[in-house]
Amino acid sequence: MKKQNIISVFIILALMLFLISCSDVKKDLPTAVSSETKIHDTGWNIPTSADFHGQYLKTNGWTNDNCASCHSTTFTGGTSGVSCFKCHSQYPHPTGYANVNGHPASLHTAGYPLIDCQSCHGSNYTGGSVVNVTCERSGCHADRGGNLKSPEACNTCHGNFLAAANDTASWAPPKSLLNDTSTSIRSVGAHQLHLASTFMVSGNKVDCKECHIVPATISAPGHLGASPAEVVFNGSLASLKTNSGAVTPNPSYNPATVKCSNTYCHGYFKNGNLTNAPVWNIADGSQKKCGSCHGNPVTGNPKPVTGPHQFYADGDICQDCHYVGKQPTAVYIGGQWSVSDKAHHINGILSWFGTEQGF
Repeated sequence: MKKQNIISVFIILALMLFLISCSDVKKDLPTAVSSETKIHDTGWNIPTSADFHGQYLKTNGWTNDNCASCHSTTFTGGTSGVSCFKCHSQYPHPTGYANVNGHPASLHTAGYPLIDCQSCHGSNYTGGSVVNVTCERSGCHADRGGNLKSPEACNTCHGNFLAAANDTASWAPPKSLLNDTSTSIRSVGAHQLHLASTFMVSGNKVDCKECHIVPATISAPGHLGASPAEVVFNGSLASLKTNSGAVTPNPSYNPATVKCSNTYCHGYFKNGNLTNAPVWNIADGSQKKCGSCHGNPVTGNPKPVTGPHQFYADGDICQDCHYVGKQPTAVYIGGQWSVSDKAHHINGILSWFGTEQGF
């Protein structure tokens, strides 16, 4: 064999040995790396191992700069060609994930993959065997009183995050899924005006089920779907019939105009303002004033033109006729109306000379 051929064979064998030795590196790194880069240990991808990468990150304060050197700053591959998102749709957590603005926005964008959270934080979010970090702790998922609550509490994603988990009024915005607080934004709008009895002209707050499908569990079909939430008028308040059923509301919501129409609670009843269509994201109280749902004889705004009302002059007082027992339904004080008997207001029954009668 010629000397040149011997040298060529030797070079080929050397290259083969080099490639074999490289294939044994436990890093999935196709290119050479510096001595400063940590080589993955055998248990790097084994959750029960002391060398598991979750444990490594926890020990190092969740600093993932070393990961970025090979997997890129976006963790989508880099020089290693291996994306972290192959296994983790939501990990590594984006910048600002732990603060109040980054956390919900990131989950919202990903469609709330809570199963991914559970893979590291445990099925009940209190630790788990992977990283043993609980979500239920001070500064994370706890109310203003320090009471711990599950990340699956309704007011975690929408409503008042610092309120108690069982405070139903706190489940509705503000804040919205994206932390919006302005009532001019449709995801906030008049939610609290409908839920808080102190703002309502009726005695009872409007339950969520009146307008939405309330899920039995967080994973119920349709709950974690696309925004915006559906408006379906499941309850009875918007659909109450009056005048022995002759006036039957057909409530509807137009997402393009953000208006509700044909609802009992906003005037679709006998002698009511049948064409009234309140705008959802005008929450200044103007759409619940006396005269918006029915006539206001004090101002004539507008006064019903049918029935006995047409014979009364502007300035006549509603409480002269509308009261239950000795309690007037509403009183006119200081130039404005105030509903004094909320329990008998907006309930589908007419308060009439001391009693309640169907109408």
